[in-house]
Parts: sequence; C-alpha cells; structure tokens
Amino acid sequence: MSEHRSVAEYKAEITERLDAFARSLPIQLDAPAISPKKLPGVAMWYRETRIWRFTELAQEAFDNLNRKRFASAMVLTRAAVETGAGLWYLHTKIKKAIADGDLGDLGEKLEKLTVGYKEKTALADFPEAINVMTFVEQLDKKIGGFARAYATLCEYSHPNHQGAAGLFSWPHPNTGMVDFGSNIRESGSHEGICLSNLSAAVMMFDYAYDAIANSMPQLVALCEKGAKK
Repeated sequence: MSEHRSVAEYKAEITERLDAFARSLPIQLDAPAISPKKLPGVAMWYRETRIWRFTELAQEAFDNLNRKRFASAMVLTRAAVETGAGLWYLHTKIKKAIADGDLGDLGEKLEKLTVGYKEKTALADFPEAINVMTFVEQLDKKIGGFARAYATLCEYSHPNHQGAAGLFSWPHPNTGMVDFGSNIRESGSHEGICLSNLSAAVMMFDYAYDAIANSMPQLVALCEKGAKK
C-alpha cells in the first residue's frame, strides 16, 4: 500500500465504490435498442455480467479481509482482479478497433470472452476461453508491476507456504513445536497485500466499466458502417 494512505482510507474508498456498484447492478439489457448489429449488444452483455461477478467477489473478499480470514480474502481478491482484467482487455480491444476504424478480431475475441470454455470434452461447439494470463500480460504493459502483484495473490491462493503454512502455523525450531491458528503470526503484511490489490482491482474495474459505456456510440457507428456483425 502507498505510505501516504492509511488502512482506513483504503477501506473507505473500497466501501464507497462497491456500494455504488451494488446500487447500479443492471437487471435487463435491451441489446437491439443499442444497435441492430450484434457486436455492441454482446459487448454490453459481457460488461454487465462482469459487474455482477465483480461486485459479488469483491464484496465477499472485503468482508473476509475485515474478518482477517486472509486465505479466503486472497482467493476472492484474485478472482476479482481477474474479472476486472478481463473487462480491461475488452476495453483495450474496443479502443483499438475505434482508433483503427476496423473491427479486426474484436468479434472473435468478444465471443471467446463471453461464451468461452476451457473444458472442451463436452462443449466442443463453444470457443476456447482466453487464458487469464493474457489479461494479466496486457495490463502489465499499462500498469507496471501488475503481473508481480497478481503473482503474489496466486501464491496466497495456492496451498503452498504463503497460502497455508505461512498463514496458519508458527513453527518454533528450537523446540520442534508448531502452533496453529488463523493469521497466528499476526503479520500486517497479509492485510496490506490484500487491501492494496483489492483497492487497485476496484479502481481498475470502475474505469474499464465506464470506458466501455463511453465508447459505445463510436463502436455502434463503426459496426453500422458496413460491418457484417
């Protein structure tokens, strides 16, 4: 976390933004009203499913963080980060299409984002989902250190030292005894790592969510200017 911001300031900002997300959750999308072309409606479909997913994950992450249940908080924060990174990826694709005046592979990428699956055995007709590391690498080019921060969340999300022994045990080499408990070492670094990542995820999502809506008139114009989809 920034040395200029306190834990209370981080938490107040997260609370404010998550409350705003919760108040604005959409309940229906009229895709034909956006454009007779398919692509803009699908883009908004993707956008609105992500605010539902992100809000649920981030709220649960924040609740677990406040209860100092750091394993749960880290896993949920990582999932929220991935959700926001996916939305940012779509934002960059739309931005590029508008700048180029050409949809390029936007339709293909959007289909993979919206209905993609990793498991292909029973769902052969669905496109392959885009790997989340593609989102992470894209964002790391824009936000230096993003990939490193994501890797830290992954360490906590896996049942290795950082996500298990480092959280729930305190070994005493001199005696051979091991004490167990939730955050038994009372390390403030766990809270700081989770809080800073969750704060960044909330701000990133907020920006990308608004940016996609703001770019919609230009995307619609591009799609309706002789584009097939």
